[in-house]
Amino acid sequence: MRIEIKDKKNFMDVFNNLYPNNKLNDINGISIDSRKVLKNDIFFPIKGEKFDGHDFINDIKDETVTIFSEKFIKRNIIYCKSTKKEIISISKSWRKKVRSKIIAITGSNGKTTLKEILFHVLKKKYSCSKSEGNYNSTIGLPLTFLSSLTNDEICILELGANKPNEIKFLSEIFKPDYAIITNISKAHLGNFNSFKDYIKTKNDIFEHVNKEGEIFINADDENINSDKNKSTTKFSFNKAGDVNAYLKGNIMKIKFKNKTTEINIPDEMLHLKNNILASYAISEKLNISSIDFQNAISTFKIPNGRGQTIKYKNFKLIDDAYNANPASMFLGIERFDFLKTKGRKILVIGDMLELGEHEIIEHEKLGNFINEKKIDIILTYGDLIKFTYQKIDNIKFEKYHFNNFSSLYDKFHSITKKNDLVYIKSSRSKRLERLYN
Repeated sequence: MRIEIKDKKNFMDVFNNLYPNNKLNDINGISIDSRKVLKNDIFFPIKGEKFDGHDFINDIKDETVTIFSEKFIKRNIIYCKSTKKEIISISKSWRKKVRSKIIAITGSNGKTTLKEILFHVLKKKYSCSKSEGNYNSTIGLPLTFLSSLTNDEICILELGANKPNEIKFLSEIFKPDYAIITNISKAHLGNFNSFKDYIKTKNDIFEHVNKEGEIFINADDENINSDKNKSTTKFSFNKAGDVNAYLKGNIMKIKFKNKTTEINIPDEMLHLKNNILASYAISEKLNISSIDFQNAISTFKIPNGRGQTIKYKNFKLIDDAYNANPASMFLGIERFDFLKTKGRKILVIGDMLELGEHEIIEHEKLGNFINEKKIDIILTYGDLIKFTYQKIDNIKFEKYHFNNFSSLYDKFHSITKKNDLVYIKSSRSKRLERLYN
């Protein structure tokens, strides 16, 4: 991972104040990958599970590179006890420097897509930045934040968590002005003691919101807790809140205060209705007009792997293969069941990972769920999804299970025909996008 420093002067001011004995005369970027280091970069070697970045310091020959190190080596370095802590320290100082209003987003599903929608909506009115890609970890997010500008008006950050207290840790660094949880469902549970522990971790995002800030509550999710000490906006499709909506066809009617707004949702974005409502609630707070909001929704492009429809060969394919957990898998298949097509419906699904002790039962539940849907052909791939396959007993389905990708690939390309509609969904590591890329 490497990020570019865009606000060079202000960054050097921050850095040189922190490290007066190692002042920078120029800066281009920061990298934690020795292979991506460029002239006038800063390199932070990170100790990982498989590799130690310190082992590659000597691969960097450029003397203009500033190197941090936890180990004493025969080279001009900045010695530190923890390179990770130094990244955090710089990011905290940068947070004090920037004047941006921080919007912090977390959740089990949809946080990246909500981030992208909000950025698309807000960028017309405000100078706006966002965390890049899926860099939402305790290292990735502080790093990508350093590429923001000090005079940005708004910065949108995605916060992820793979273990307890990570959201609390990140929200303490960035002290958001606005915070939202998209939803909380069983996902990434492997490092958590229980689902209850996971719920608490996600709700920690509200703890460090500024006193003058606002939290946004999805009232339809009972796992999301409000904070009585924070100004709160509740949005809902099913319950009475501050922002209420219902969807009829492609029209979302939204009631807020004394006005009703109608938003036309493109077909390929109907599965994003919750994110659209959440972005509307925040947009109202930031004085975005209904016309500008509609225009932004109409021109939004769904990020790769998150449910966009692709014309492939002579049929259509919905690529939702970036990640999967029970909630997103059920929602995606529900959407797929609703869609109409001239040809057959082909479902391609892979393992849902990081579910801890729930992994088998959640895959079995998925099989029972699929039995009720209108699907012609089902292809399953992976060690865990076999439990789903075993529960699929609807005699109307043509079904196949695969343990290796090559066999899945061959079958997929042999059975797909003109006018078919294909839905692909799995956890990221299964890389099911390889079926058409």
